[in-house]
Amino acid sequence: MALIRALLRDRKGATAIEYGFLIALVALGLVTALTSIGSTVSNTMDSANAGFTRAD
Repeated sequence: MALIRALLRDRKGATAIEYGFLIALVALGLVTALTSIGSTVSNTMDSANAGFTRAD
């Protein structure tokens, strides 16, 4: 019974889970931002390529 009480009072596991959720949230934000930036850069490069193709 003392072991169960000790495990219930231990907060190290909860802290690790919270950090895991925080890291996952930051990673999701980065993926979303980089996907948006990648699409913008791709469109810009396509426009530049089209301009060079017409210049020939």
